[in-house]
Amino acid sequence: SDKFTQIDVLLEAVQQLFEKSEYAHIFQRTLFVQYDSENTKLTESFSQVSQARVIWGGDETVRKVKQIQSHPRSVDIAFANRHSISLINPFEILDLANAELTSLVERFYQDTFVMNQRACSSPKIVVWTESEYLAEAQTKFWSALEQHIDSQFNQSESETVAKYTQLLKILALYPELSCNRSSGQKLYRITAPSIHSALFNLKHDNGTFIETISQDLNAIFEQTDRGLQTVTYFGIDPQEILAAVANSHCLGVDRIVPFGQALEFDVVWDGVNLINALSRIITIN
Repeated sequence: SDKFTQIDVLLEAVQQLFEKSEYAHIFQRTLFVQYDSENTKLTESFSQVSQARVIWGGDETVRKVKQIQSHPRSVDIAFANRHSISLINPFEILDLANAELTSLVERFYQDTFVMNQRACSSPKIVVWTESEYLAEAQTKFWSALEQHIDSQFNQSESETVAKYTQLLKILALYPELSCNRSSGQKLYRITAPSIHSALFNLKHDNGTFIETISQDLNAIFEQTDRGLQTVTYFGIDPQEILAAVANSHCLGVDRIVPFGQALEFDVVWDGVNLINALSRIITIN
């Protein structure tokens, strides 16, 4: 029920398509309805006549909608809370020329700061896969990113306060963590001595990254749960990442993509092919 400018932009684009004759048949079968989420009676009415429900929101939203009965043959596809990580090989960072480094941090920025890390596919944890020459690689990468942030990212006063409050809460709850703050307020790096499952449940965004080291890919995914959605990578063979996911019996990880593709949406999302899942197949023998 909230008002967002993005809703108007999207609906205007859809309306322009519907005005084309080739989409008239879709227009006749399409209805956009906006109403208060607390209006459960209306949700119940829609659920009773629906053949499918795509439930998009946090865990609590998904639970509430699933409690509302739908037609016995209705299909439910739920998109609940997810989180994502980045894997970086420090040796590959050191080999980058200036232009290549600029391109890399621009892609990382696109994955993270464009949505203030609030997209489920935006990484919040950065794992370096080697320890040798790590400090040099970190300085090179984060310094270049900070320069790009300063020229591109605007952060309001309220966001700055909320971000700093998040940081203090995390450091108070987990004294083994330490903060490596940049010269400004736009980039916070929280150093963790090792990867562990609790890190994935921390609440932080808007340019705050938890940073750790793990030379064993299997160990990374042994600490994750089914909530892990996207793994972005640089300098690592994606097939090695896939093998580690399989070897560790990780129930999460639906996407393994290079830097710059975290926010690219597709018909396959959270491991579900939406076209197939929302289609009914009639068989003829």
